[in-house]
Amino acid sequence: MKSHIIIGSNSFLGKVLSEKLALSGGEVLGVYHKNTDNLYEGIKHIPVDDLKDLNDHFDVVYIISAFIPNATTINVEDKLEAVNVNLVSDLCRQFKSAKIVFCSSVSVYKHSTKLITEGSVLEPQSKYAESKLKGEAIVKQHSKYAIVRISSIYGVHMKIETFIPLVIKNAIIKNAITLFGDGKRKQNYIHVNGVADYLYAAANHEENAVFLATSQDELSNLEVANIIKMYLPSIQIDFKGVDHSKSYLYDNSFTNEVLKMKTEKVFKTEVLNCIEWIKKMY
Repeated sequence: MKSHIIIGSNSFLGKVLSEKLALSGGEVLGVYHKNTDNLYEGIKHIPVDDLKDLNDHFDVVYIISAFIPNATTINVEDKLEAVNVNLVSDLCRQFKSAKIVFCSSVSVYKHSTKLITEGSVLEPQSKYAESKLKGEAIVKQHSKYAIVRISSIYGVHMKIETFIPLVIKNAIIKNAITLFGDGKRKQNYIHVNGVADYLYAAANHEENAVFLATSQDELSNLEVANIIKMYLPSIQIDFKGVDHSKSYLYDNSFTNEVLKMKTEKVFKTEVLNCIEWIKKMY
């Protein structure tokens, strides 16, 4: 039985991983920052300020916590450095015996019209991505690690200001979805349960490696809108302006082969669960 610690247990992903690890057996400890509204009740949790009192006996440390800025964030670079870099460094020093499983992002990759794989060229697309790549460099100095680069996570209780819940909210409230440009920009969406599976598999892989947690295929914004329209048939899909964002396509065959993972296409089912969840709020 392994002992696990989850840094960021109150997060959307942290709660799902908490439950998965609790069901697998062994000790599981969650660490939260400020909020406690989303903690999984089946494990013990402590505030981040109590981290310093823990000894180095954990087998696996999952670093889920990350600072993700938005348009109104001030002192962005300082906050990115504090959480996405310095905290990672502190954890690696404190838990020298543990395996570090670090949640990174596909935004560390350079844009390409070709399929992006685990070994594709790195060129961070934002300050956030730069901080994640710095965190990766720190983790790679640790004796035991797995770095998991994750695409766009979705599912019930995801952040409401992201694309999928925003368009669902507009579909429910305004009976319409408005897409920028022609709606053809593609994005890779992976369900939160799938991410938890990848993290667990990466933690149990013996060798140090970088993995790619993505779903089987990408969906355009228009495809997402049309799937939502399947469940809310009265909505209107409109277009405006120009979408300057780029499409990204992924191939994580190496990750799936090494970790013996088999992902399934669940978007149509899971987006319905998201619709039902958001309906309860509006």
